[in-house]
Amino acid sequence: MMRKIIIATFITLLVIVGFSAVYPFDPALEQTSKFERRYHVSFRFPFFSSYLLFIPPRYDPKTNYPIVVVLHGGHKRSLAAFVAAQDKFQVQNPAFILMPMAQFRQLWAVPPGADPALGVTEALPTAIDMAEAVIEEFPIDRDRVYVTGSSNGAIGTFAAMARHHDLFAAGIAVNGIWPAGQAGSFKRSNLAVYQGTEDKIFPVQKTRQLIEAIKAAGGRPKYIEMSGTGHDSWPAYRDTNLWEWLFSQSR
Repeated sequence: MMRKIIIATFITLLVIVGFSAVYPFDPALEQTSKFERRYHVSFRFPFFSSYLLFIPPRYDPKTNYPIVVVLHGGHKRSLAAFVAAQDKFQVQNPAFILMPMAQFRQLWAVPPGADPALGVTEALPTAIDMAEAVIEEFPIDRDRVYVTGSSNGAIGTFAAMARHHDLFAAGIAVNGIWPAGQAGSFKRSNLAVYQGTEDKIFPVQKTRQLIEAIKAAGGRPKYIEMSGTGHDSWPAYRDTNLWEWLFSQSR
């Protein structure tokens, strides 16, 4: 009996992991036809995952391009990846766009001091592995590797900028949270933070405290408050100034 339970549990886990690995974008936002679905296998849990990759259609192998790593929010939604893959956008800012897919019960990162729910694991290490693989395969400018995300993706962006100074030239966090006590991690970072004033999940007061702490530590973050905007803050990625700032940064 116990053997059957173990086998059934193992099969169930495989189904959950497999489904989560291929789970698409939220269809309410955009289509994924411009992205190539790729799979990633590693020795790190959950072992099998996937990512979506936008490859500039007429890229020159002899030219180095920037890459934007987009960390999705809840329900695997992110407007950033779709905006950056639009034809008009790519004419002005040709770039590779990488969107890793987090697995079931994974956060991109757990902020220092937070008490994660039982069974929650971090997806950021796998996302970094994916980025490194794409950088090795394609002509990517290592001085122009960027990261951005909203909500859960913003938390991942803070973590990426705090932990991987050697990889990311700049990052944009939209409606996220990070402990002000860890502000020193960003004092030499090219970091932009967008925050909705009406966000009920991650209150603007917490973000203001973080920004002031980063400044006090010697950092120079770019901070934009979106007046009247709640947690659904994807319209920030419609702001051309956001992208102009990002692509002007280099390591």
